[in-house]
Amino acid sequence: MLKSIFKDITSSGGKAYIVGGYVRDKILNVESKDVDIEVYGITPQELKNILQNYGRIRLVGKSYPIYLLEDYEFSFPHKTEVGVKGEHYKVDPKMTIEEACARRDLTINSMLYDPLKDEIIDIYGGQEDLKKGILRYISPESFQVDPLRILRVAQFKARFDFQVDEETE
Repeated sequence: MLKSIFKDITSSGGKAYIVGGYVRDKILNVESKDVDIEVYGITPQELKNILQNYGRIRLVGKSYPIYLLEDYEFSFPHKTEVGVKGEHYKVDPKMTIEEACARRDLTINSMLYDPLKDEIIDIYGGQEDLKKGILRYISPESFQVDPLRILRVAQFKARFDFQVDEETE
């Protein structure tokens, strides 16, 4: 079913990738049920129309649309904007994968998987860091945007017995 959804998204002028923890866990040969899919090039309404052909979908997410279909979570690249009322998120389906990956916390979480090509896209060297057991931030700003990411680093350090990169510490 998932490949069919990816094909339908591509036929509609979009592109979809499995992102984040699933990709990391696949490389580590760890079973993962956390399948997050990021969709580019189409609107939330266009994605909703596609997903409705495959079953009941639920819209979740208060800040930006996330669609749940079975165990799959479909979302869009988004920008964080700060205004008078604080932070809010703006969906940006035209964002490039490079821009979207730059917003992630660690190199090991920034990889994308294209199941139609059976290809991992690794812009920031996440595969090499996985091999070496290193936790490395993509940029120091990622921790300023979301300070809880510091706790995630500690969690990954304990979970995988990885070392934190000197600059990231």
